[in-house]
Amino acid sequence: MLGPEHLATATSLDNLGWLYSEQGRYKEAESRYKRALAIREQVLGPTHPATASSLNNLGWLYWKKNEYQKAERPFRRALNIYERVLGSEHLATAESLDNLGWFYLKLGRYKDAEPLLQRALAICEQSPEQDHLLMARILTNLGWLNKDQRRYTEAESRMKQALAIRKRVQGPNHLGTVFSLNNLGWFYWHRGRYEKVEPLWQEALKIREQVLGPEHPDTARSQINLGYIYLKLGRRKEAEEYYLQGVTVYEEVLGLASHSTGELLGEVCLWLLKMGRIRHAVRMGVRGLKSLGLKESIRLFALTAVILPAKRFIGRILWKS
Repeated sequence: MLGPEHLATATSLDNLGWLYSEQGRYKEAESRYKRALAIREQVLGPTHPATASSLNNLGWLYWKKNEYQKAERPFRRALNIYERVLGSEHLATAESLDNLGWFYLKLGRYKDAEPLLQRALAICEQSPEQDHLLMARILTNLGWLNKDQRRYTEAESRMKQALAIRKRVQGPNHLGTVFSLNNLGWFYWHRGRYEKVEPLWQEALKIREQVLGPEHPDTARSQINLGYIYLKLGRRKEAEEYYLQGVTVYEEVLGLASHSTGELLGEVCLWLLKMGRIRHAVRMGVRGLKSLGLKESIRLFALTAVILPAKRFIGRILWKS
């Protein structure tokens, strides 16, 4: 018996917190993360790097819950710990700078985000340890920042750099490479350059099929993404084939009663409605009703189509005021 105040208990609580967070059980996740943080503060002290790690976990959870004002404090406190204990040029400090920079980026606080991300990149570039994957992540975030600033040439360059790093370090058939392929694809999507999206997402699908297999939900996610791009390109027969394959995998692997399946069906339904594909949208909506039931389907529609966009908009206004 290690006891309720042992560091191994804190690690187990972190693992449970992560699991509950992934399942959408945020109240339970928050309770576990807070207990883990309390143990580390008591045993290791409030300025230990492991305490900073707990603070980051709590910050990410608040972000997922759209509690943006709560999220900033743990992110900033974690950064202060790393700078004070490990130094301003440590890679852990760079990672913490990237976390806070990404947070500000998502809130539209570009003036706050850019110096943090630039500083994180400079630390990575000058570090003798050369954490290439952290550099790829920072470049990706800087790419999205530049895209939102309408500095499209810089944004594209950074996204391509991140992809090149992942292919060189992790290999062309690694799931980490899929992350960068998808990001570059979404960049081209937002720019309306749909013909450039397809080969990137086809490559991502091929990797997931090889590594995860054709029946994995992540593989299905790539199929659905391809369905979306084919709709944009006017290739409706291929679009239907891909998104139906993806939805079928979710239904068969996770089950029709799975919340993830229901959310996916709702997402596809809303997206098809936006594209004017009413008949196909109704079909997805009916499947979603079977998965979630009427009450939960209405709640999900309100959440994804109205409440979350409104909360993000209001959150940005509050931050800027």
